[in-house]
Order: sequence, then C-alpha cells, then structure tokens
Amino acid sequence: MEFAGIAHSTKRHVFTVLIVSLTLASSALAWDGHRKGFILGAGFGPGSTFYSMKDEAGYEDEVMESHDRGDYHGYGVYSNLKIGYAPTDQIKIYLESENTYFRGEVEIGHTGVSGIGVGYYLKPESPSWYMSAGIGYSTWNPPLFPPFEVLFEEYNYLGFGLRGAVGYEFARHFGVEFNFMWGNPTRDKPWTPAHDGYDYDLTIINAMSVGLTINALGY
Repeated sequence: MEFAGIAHSTKRHVFTVLIVSLTLASSALAWDGHRKGFILGAGFGPGSTFYSMKDEAGYEDEVMESHDRGDYHGYGVYSNLKIGYAPTDQIKIYLESENTYFRGEVEIGHTGVSGIGVGYYLKPESPSWYMSAGIGYSTWNPPLFPPFEVLFEEYNYLGFGLRGAVGYEFARHFGVEFNFMWGNPTRDKPWTPAHDGYDYDLTIINAMSVGLTINALGY
C-alpha cells in the first residue's frame, strides 16, 4: 500500500506541475507578441529514458571495485519549463528545468537537467525553425526497487547534465520540440558506508532521455 501511495503521489505531482505550468504560460500570451523581452514557457509530451547503473569503490587515485548493474529503458512523460529574457527576436537566454518521469523495472523513476539555456530562431517571426542547448546539473530518482522504496524522498543523485532541442514554432507562442538530455549523476550508497577502508563507495548513473513536446512560450 505504501508503494502504491508513493507512485500515486508522484503522478499527482506531475499532473499539478503540468496544470500550473501551462496556466502560467497561457497567461503570458497577452504580451506584445514580439519575442524580444521577458519570456515564460512550458512543454509536455511523451518521453523515453535509457539508463545504466554501476557500483564503484576505491581510493581517490585508483578504482578498486567496479560492478555494472545493467542497462535499462523506460517510457513515460517529458516536461520542460523556461523563464528568461530574449535580447532579440531570434535569440533567447533562460533558466530551464527539463524532467522526465518514466516507468522503470518496477515503478516510477525520474531524471532531469536544470541550468541555463540559449535558443536561436532562424526567423524573427513565426513560423520558424529553432534550436536550443543548455548546461547544468542532472538529478536522478531511481525506480522503486523493493525494499528501498522507503528511501524515495532521500534517494537523490546529483551530477553534470546537458540538454538540447530542435523545434518548429508553427504559430505565434506555440511550437513542437524534439528534446534530448543526458546526465551522469552519482551518489554515495545511503545504506552502506565505504567498505574495506576505501575513500568512496558510489553508485553511478548514465541516463539519456528523449521527448517530443508541445510547447507554449509567452512573450
């Protein structure tokens, strides 16, 4: 019951974020219609996540133990949020948060990249193709493997992250995007200290996600 409750809570959180994000983005559509200036946007759509897990232990200058835990794949939803400023009608600079929630081997997992991004439109007005890229930190919450589901709230990984997108603004404020993000978050194992006197005992994640989203951008 506790396991099902956590999954239900996660799904409810995703739904709430989606509604609030789209409401904020929609409320922004009453601005002057030029991309230059303050921007606020959100997107949502299907996504897919590929990830591998590896345990590693050793000293600062030498790896002593390494164990691959396998490669995995999960389908789910992909979302993004952006807030920033466009210095011209073709360039935008923003803070962003890209997230995907996916069904793993047992239940719901999460990975994301948050940081700063830059986008470029080929034309100053819609319709127009555009591209964007960002850099920041990646996060990871693993699928809930019993008996560790009780650690869900604390079981967070952090690391380096990258993301990119190619999109088409088919009408003013609205576009479709193909999104990509990659992260390499790590975490000390929360249930065991570094053993045998090693300096570290880590679980390392290598996660790549792709998504196709419908985006609303207020400007």
